[in-house]
Amino acid sequence: MNHRRSASPIKSFFDTIDHKVLAQLMSRHFREKRLFNLYWKLVRAGYIEFNSKRRVFVASDVGVPQGGIVSPLLSNLMLHELDIYMEKLKLLREAASLGHKPTTRNPLYSSASNTIRKCVKLRARTDLSKDSRKQIHSLLYAALRLRKRTRSELRNPGHSKIDYVRYADD
Repeated sequence: MNHRRSASPIKSFFDTIDHKVLAQLMSRHFREKRLFNLYWKLVRAGYIEFNSKRRVFVASDVGVPQGGIVSPLLSNLMLHELDIYMEKLKLLREAASLGHKPTTRNPLYSSASNTIRKCVKLRARTDLSKDSRKQIHSLLYAALRLRKRTRSELRNPGHSKIDYVRYADD
């Protein structure tokens, strides 16, 4: 069963990056020990919070400093893994739904259309009684109202598509 989900941003991303996971991702690209020493100093540096005229040091267990010069680079290392995962997922979904159209004809709409067609043919007959004509007329307008309120196409459950966009506003 497919559920359409609206776009949802990653919130507080810089504040929630796991230091160990990020270090593992960095180790795939870099081998320099001095860089890793500098990295650990950066992410463990913490910050000072000013509360009621006094300063309080807050240690950071997770996250990278917002506004830090290397924070966008570090976040891109992390989000690159998400990009790769989403691209694979998108290809798998497209392969699974190959040959399936995105929408399918709504059977309720088709049924109402068939009823309208039959009523129009019956109304053209001249050998019907006044009561039969009234019944056909009321059936015709009921089918017209139903068709007007009904979508002609529905999402095909066999079709699956993923739209993935990554951008940053800051």
